[in-house]
Amino acid sequence: MSNEETDKPRVIPKIEGDVSPYEVLPAEPAVPTPPPATKGKLEGPRFIDTVDDDADLEDIGDTAEPAKPAATAGVAARGAFVEAGRGDAAIIGAIGGGACVVACVCAAVFATGSKFPAAVLGLLQVALLTGTGIVSLGITAHLIGKSFGDVALGAARMLLAVSLGVLWLKVRVTGGPRVLEPVLAAAFYFVTLWVLMRKNVRDIAKVAVFHFVLGALMLGSLFVYAWAQAASTAGAVK
Repeated sequence: MSNEETDKPRVIPKIEGDVSPYEVLPAEPAVPTPPPATKGKLEGPRFIDTVDDDADLEDIGDTAEPAKPAATAGVAARGAFVEAGRGDAAIIGAIGGGACVVACVCAAVFATGSKFPAAVLGLLQVALLTGTGIVSLGITAHLIGKSFGDVALGAARMLLAVSLGVLWLKVRVTGGPRVLEPVLAAAFYFVTLWVLMRKNVRDIAKVAVFHFVLGALMLGSLFVYAWAQAASTAGAVK
């Protein structure tokens, strides 16, 4: 290369437009500076200034459980008259149903007249006396200050006791006057109910008394109705 070519000045080509030779990155946003921390300041009156001078401060902070309502506590304290034990309702009810069937069969066997009406009458007696017996349990429980308890279990126990009583009432033990049969029926009813209920004799005696009164009223009403119906029908036929 000659010296003349070296001494010639360089020509820089002109670039159209306002273009920067370097790419400029966008500026990062400025991070805000947090304000300086200030000490906390309690405003308003003091707590002791807002409390009444006559206020009782002994109960503050007491976390004891509130007292139960009087009605709920009373029911829990009374307890139930019909309590679980000596078999569940299904088993006792099944035994009572079997005793009821045997009582109806005995009523038909020892009947002096028609067999089938005697069996139906025995079934009706068991049903009505069981219902009045359940009511007697409720009356006795109310009088001694207890709740009824398990209704199904009480009904099953009463069904068994009544079925055994009606069974012995239908069986003719002696050929003379029917004196021994009612005594045996009452004894079996009372002992069965006493064993199943597991209560003292006084409470079971109350149940038996109410049961006797209600049963006599119920069966007596049915007998009076049957007599009146028969008498009115006989008068119409004449």
